[in-house]
Amino acid sequence: MASGEVAMPERVPDTDPRTEVGQVGAALNRMLGHVENALARRHASEERLRRFAADASHELRTPVAAIRGHAELALRTTEPVPAGVRHALGRIEAESVRMSELVDDLLLLARLDAGRPLETGPVDLTRIVLDATADARAAGPGTAGNWCSRRNR
Repeated sequence: MASGEVAMPERVPDTDPRTEVGQVGAALNRMLGHVENALARRHASEERLRRFAADASHELRTPVAAIRGHAELALRTTEPVPAGVRHALGRIEAESVRMSELVDDLLLLARLDAGRPLETGPVDLTRIVLDATADARAAGPGTAGNWCSRRNR
């Protein structure tokens, strides 16, 4: 099944302990019961892991974005910043971008694993371009090209 649950076969109906066939049937039914219980525990564990991945990725988005924003803001200062500090801020920014992508990928995987279908439909590219241009302008003059080159690494 797509949900990860496993359907177990029907049990053996003849479990008369006075016959050899009944004893084998009872043993087979016990074994199937143990397998079914183990699979149910595994499925429950997988469900907890899916929920954890979805919750963790959702909760991590905000602090990672905040770290990234503060690093970008600090790098935009016009005041003199020691080269070592500037380098450290650049590394923080680069790693926060990487973490943002990992968190987004984790959230997407959790959503796909939960069986949510991908949404398809027309996209207004004009709106996307206008928003991207406004974001680049907000970053300041000359930073749009830097943002694009960092993003494509």
